[in-house]
Amino acid sequence: MPQISADPPLRGRSVVAGDRVSLVCRTDPAGHPPAEISWSIAGEPVKADDFIVDGNEAISRLTFVPGDDVGTVEVACEAKNEAVERPLRHTIRIDVEAPATTTATTTTTERSNSIYTFLQGQVRI
Repeated sequence: MPQISADPPLRGRSVVAGDRVSLVCRTDPAGHPPAEISWSIAGEPVKADDFIVDGNEAISRLTFVPGDDVGTVEVACEAKNEAVERPLRHTIRIDVEAPATTTATTTTTERSNSIYTFLQGQVRI
């Protein structure tokens, strides 16, 4: 059965939109012949960064950057070879959060015939 892990580990399975996500899919044993590993994000096939067979383990890496859409995205890896009827699949759900934004407001105050402008920063998460 393939297993997905994050490198570095995800904090609580959530990421910020625009941040790089690196995942690793491993099958142990690799199978004979070694399993082919494929990836999909939200049901759409995506190209892996690499694929290696290390001893008795097949390893594939995927790096992607979630877009501006916030919510939950499903990432899956499938392992298949001639020995199995159907691909073996592992799916994880990653919560994509909006990045923190900064807004600024301007306040104008009159004091002794001089005008002072103060910039007040507010952080919204």
